[in-house]
Amino acid sequence: MDDVSLTVEPGAFVAVVGRSGSGKTTLLSLMGLLDTPDSGTIEIEGRSVHQVSESEASRVRRERIGFVFQRFHLIPRRTVAENIGLALRYTSIGGRERILRVNDMIDRLGLGGRRDADVRTLSGGEQQRVAIGRALVGEARILLCDEPTGNLDSATGMNVLEILSDFNARGVTVVVVTHDPLVAEFARSRITMHDGKVT
Repeated sequence: MDDVSLTVEPGAFVAVVGRSGSGKTTLLSLMGLLDTPDSGTIEIEGRSVHQVSESEASRVRRERIGFVFQRFHLIPRRTVAENIGLALRYTSIGGRERILRVNDMIDRLGLGGRRDADVRTLSGGEQQRVAIGRALVGEARILLCDEPTGNLDSATGMNVLEILSDFNARGVTVVVVTHDPLVAEFARSRITMHDGKVT
């Protein structure tokens, strides 16, 4: 990053675009507290978070930020419900509430008939929906996505974008790193990067 200064407003749907190597994924990693800046500040919901301890950064990620990647990173030989519920394992949410949240998320994602299916039997689009559910079942208010449609055909990718848009309409802030012009057009605003700068 080179002298980047930007604000993503709550409830925004932002696409981050640029060539490979332009700094898009690094920006997303900084936003998600996966990397620490050498200088400057990062604020989430008005709170400075760039110098917090790793345990506090983990807590902020767990409670406020969801991540979705190009590769789904699901646990094989586990069901849809188990993969989505994994995000709640390290929270104080009780067993009954976990089950209710997971079932509600499965229904919202249109996966009701696949609740107990091994994720290896799902299509790519279904697997990405499970990944989105895992990211948001803890009621994260910020969703950071790195090429979420990169491994999907255009029709399936559009379905994933519609799901992201639905969560955005419910108040989730969505930031999507993408090379795909369709994704960039779908977002309500765009950040263009070149050589580590926001252009």
